Amino acid sequence: MTETPKASSVAITINLITMGLGSGLLTMPWGAAGASVAMALFLLAVVLALNFWTIMIIVRACERWQEFDLGGLFDRLPGKLGPRMGSTVDAIIWVSQFLVLLGYTDVVADSMLKLLPADSAIAGHTTLAVLLGIVVLPLSMLDQRYLAFTSTLSILANVYMVGLIIVYAFVQGDASRVTADSSEYGGSPLCLFGLTKGSITLFSLLMYTIIIQMVIPDMYQELEGRSPEKFRTCLTIAFAVLFFIFAAVMVGGYVAFGPSVESNALNNFGSDFYGDIARVAMVVCLLGCYPLNIKPMLAPCERVQEALGAWWSRRRAAQQGNLQDSLLAPSSSKASGGGCRGSLMPILLIVAAITVCSLWCRDLGPLNAINGAISVVGYVGLAPGVIGLYLVGEIEPQQRLSMLGLMIFSFSIAALGVFITDNDVLSLEAGCMSVWTL
Repeated sequence: MTETPKASSVAITINLITMGLGSGLLTMPWGAAGASVAMALFLLAVVLALNFWTIMIIVRACERWQEFDLGGLFDRLPGKLGPRMGSTVDAIIWVSQFLVLLGYTDVVADSMLKLLPADSAIAGHTTLAVLLGIVVLPLSMLDQRYLAFTSTLSILANVYMVGLIIVYAFVQGDASRVTADSSEYGGSPLCLFGLTKGSITLFSLLMYTIIIQMVIPDMYQELEGRSPEKFRTCLTIAFAVLFFIFAAVMVGGYVAFGPSVESNALNNFGSDFYGDIARVAMVVCLLGCYPLNIKPMLAPCERVQEALGAWWSRRRAAQQGNLQDSLLAPSSSKASGGGCRGSLMPILLIVAAITVCSLWCRDLGPLNAINGAISVVGYVGLAPGVIGLYLVGEIEPQQRLSMLGLMIFSFSIAALGVFITDNDVLSLEAGCMSVWTL
């Protein structure tokens, strides 16, 4: 058996940084505009620390059991807890990926509206959303190796976007700021510190961007000379880099575009060559990423199909009065060549549902905030908390309390995040405790 090639510490660190880049960056300035500069930086540090802690819980469990898949770890849980955890995480993956793809549709449609002439026959959100669904449907049937080019393009697009935000903020100054309705904010200076509900929204947005727990077991397995200590070093460096990238995007976008920054910061970019390049790059990379994000949605579908196939086979054998056949009946629909991954119908239904929902859900910020809140429950609270309680070895009473506290905190903040999805910028403008005059 050929051993899987290993990745160096440098490669793993770069991959960890790359995982933090994506469409979530587009909502960060909007989130910061409702939370204030100081609160944005504080929440960023808290979110990174929470994710660091929970990632390392998963890594220690992977090392102890030599299991490098969340499903494999759940199988080690006592009693019926494992299957229930697996089903819960499957549901969270499905809902989360659906919202991701809904956000992609909004970003692509908004970007194309900025790029197309106003009198174009297809210059409408509904038309563009439908056209996107038609384009991505055949792409979603392709094998992942044909979509690998999008990873490099995504990195380049995000690096360019971050650089352009910094240029807008610190080189062009006020001339670059877009204020769609400056009277709404009375030309107020930026808020350095304030406390509003917008901080909860920003917390969810940051979680949406940073949560990568689902891919950690596989990344840890591929680390050359792996050990929890070595992975901790990679994670420390990656999160330090992400702190500065995210801080630059949040503060830079807030400075550049002011309190009126949109929840999709691309809409605030100038309608010139440089702004259009950012939009084109983001559209192309999201077209490639769209199919990659459909793949995880097919895995739960396949498991349900397998379970139904096994139940039907046993039921048919039992009806025929052959107990032995009912016990030996196939436990997987794969035995008959079934499966969702190669089927058109599940992909068609997913793309159609996303396209229809995108006709009403057009605001990227609240979508990402809700997604972040849902992800907190599964990937920061539930999975690491249960794994920490049962799979990292003997733990002290205070550690057990910390795991329970983590789950309670995650469920509480997620419940707030699902209902509080606005950046509440007007409240911050009214109640800001410290202002920054540019």
